[in-house]
Amino acid sequence: MIFEPKQLEYLFVAVFDDGFTYEQNKYDKATIVEKGSCFSDLLELQKDKSLHLFSLLSEDKNIHLNLKTGEFNINGVDTFVNPSFEGKFVKPLKLIYFRRNTIEMSVNVKGGDPKFKKATTTFCIGYETTINNNGKSEKFKQIISVT
Repeated sequence: MIFEPKQLEYLFVAVFDDGFTYEQNKYDKATIVEKGSCFSDLLELQKDKSLHLFSLLSEDKNIHLNLKTGEFNINGVDTFVNPSFEGKFVKPLKLIYFRRNTIEMSVNVKGGDPKFKKATTTFCIGYETTINNNGKSEKFKQIISVT
């Protein structure tokens, strides 16, 4: 059974410290590197540029991550996922971004072909860094997911 990928519900936009903006195209095809996805382009750009803001945008939702402060903005509301670590970053924040595709099937244990129920794509956005936690350096990650 082959499933055709559907168009992505969220596309990303990345803004760098120098003001350069990179937008994911609806085909998710790299335009800077020879092969790969738009995220491959983003990784290539980060070799020479510092990422400031990473956003996931859909027709009715938007999620922004400030990679200088660790602050998320979800549909216009600023928030820290874990505010107790605000201002304690020892190292620059490194972007975490991935998509998780889930396919639900129903299977008859007595036999027969499985039946497709639904496909869901979950978009995960966040960062990893090192924080100062009471004088001790600790690895720290914050990730949120949206469907």
